[in-house]
Amino acid sequence: ITGAYERLYRKHTLRPADEVFEDIKADCIPPNYSLRMTQLTAAVLRPQIETLEERVAIYDRRYKRVEDQLNTIEHIEVPKQLPQVRCVCDTIQFNLLDMSEDQIQAFLAESCAHGVQLSIFGAKENARNFHNWTYGPIPDDCQKTEGIIKVAVDCRLPMQFEDEDFDVMCQVIRECMESVMGSA
Repeated sequence: ITGAYERLYRKHTLRPADEVFEDIKADCIPPNYSLRMTQLTAAVLRPQIETLEERVAIYDRRYKRVEDQLNTIEHIEVPKQLPQVRCVCDTIQFNLLDMSEDQIQAFLAESCAHGVQLSIFGAKENARNFHNWTYGPIPDDCQKTEGIIKVAVDCRLPMQFEDEDFDVMCQVIRECMESVMGSA
């Protein structure tokens, strides 16, 4: 089912109409149209296994660079990673503080307009929003979780970027936040 909730099926040219997938998703677990792993993909990836630790180190160094910058922006807090977890930090998550829903939406729109794609975990279309999961019934006592995911932001840290690109990305995020919330 990977990719099904993220609507990766839209990337394929030979597929049923969107409505077919949405109807299936409403009734059951949707089919996997992400096609993330094929024999060709596996053949390309196998030689990269040897460079995995090197790439993890690059991701982690860049994560720390971005974390340090984001934590200086008012209304943003990057949660600390748990010490017992070894992350491969190809994304960074941060929380938006003291912002209304309208301000959050304005910040996301402003960031997107300036080339920085951010997503809210609690957004209706986000695969991480537990309301999208069809594995079982949703408990009634999820208000705290709902509150958390409404302000939790995900930002990709692409390997193709140069280190300086992350500085630019953080500056864009800072300027978008200041534009929406006013300068500190």
